[in-house]
Order: sequence, then structure tokens, then C-alpha cells
Amino acid sequence: ETRGRDILAPSCAALGISGRRDTMQRSTERILTTHAGRLPNPDNIAVIQQARATADQATFDRLVRAGVADRVRKQIELGIDIIDDGEYSKPSFVTYVNERLGGFEIDKEAPPRSPWAGTREALSFPEFYAQGHVGSRQPRRVCTGPVVYKGQAQLQRDIANLKAVLIGVKVSDVFMPSISPSNIEEWNRN
Repeated sequence: ETRGRDILAPSCAALGISGRRDTMQRSTERILTTHAGRLPNPDNIAVIQQARATADQATFDRLVRAGVADRVRKQIELGIDIIDDGEYSKPSFVTYVNERLGGFEIDKEAPPRSPWAGTREALSFPEFYAQGHVGSRQPRRVCTGPVVYKGQAQLQRDIANLKAVLIGVKVSDVFMPSISPSNIEEWNRN
């Protein structure tokens, strides 16, 4: 049966990496590990964001490539079997929506506020969230039309960066993270 194959193991083939399996990967020796969510920001995150903000694309691309390589190495060192790019090119999923999804406009009626304001985590760690985060500085958005993906160029760059660091590296599998619909709905008005 081929129906579930592309749903179960699309990542390696989608990234053009050999060794794709046609069935879900299983292990009888141990539990295969992966992670979900953004890996910690690097020490030079301010430099990276400055390059992004000033449209210094060459510097931004160089720093992101180096960061993806570092994040992949770290995941392998930690023994993670199924790796990703550490979401390195995306400062947050709030900016991911702004940069890569169409159908949203700036919500002129909503005052700027952190998408995490009022969450249990923000209330438990107020000193962390008081520092501000790139997502907390983004204007709120409102959905004004069909949601469409417009980040093809960024995705191709992300895939190329990840493929480049995987040359000669042995991992069980690899995937490219993206935002979940629940996060889009939580942070934006309809």
C-alpha cells in the first residue's frame, strides 16, 4: 500500500537525501529520539537579527549557514537521531507567519503585545519575558483572506543550508519544522 508512505517518511526525499525508507522507521534496539521546538538562540543572535533588520543578506545568509551547521552538530553530539535545522533562520514562529504566510495584514485595532502575555509560562517566569523577545515586538496581525504559503524562497534556502551540513553525516532521519495551525490561530485575529 502506498497511501501512507509520503505522509510517514517524506523528509529525506523532500530534502533530496538518499536513504529514504518507504515505511515508518522503527527501532527494536532503542527509542529513536528527536525534538520539537526551537533550539536555544546562539550568543550572536543580536548580530544575526541586525543583519536581517538592515537587509545585509550576505551576512545574514553566512551567519545562518554557520548556525545551522552548529545546531546539526550539537544534535548529533547529544545523540538525537532525527534532526532538523534548529529553526535557525526563523527568529520566532510569530515572524514566520509574518514572513512566510499570506492572507494576513497588520491589525491596526490590536495594541502591540507579546503573544505569550498571560500564559502560564510568562506568569511563572516574568523576568525572562520582561527582557522582550523578537515575537513580542511584532505587530499583531489579522487574517483578511485565504491563508497561503509565500515563503518558497526562504524554504529553499533553509533546505539548502540543511542539506549542505548533512553531507557525510549519518543520521536516522531529518525534517524541516514549520508552524502549527494552532499557533497561527492563537496569535492572530480572524
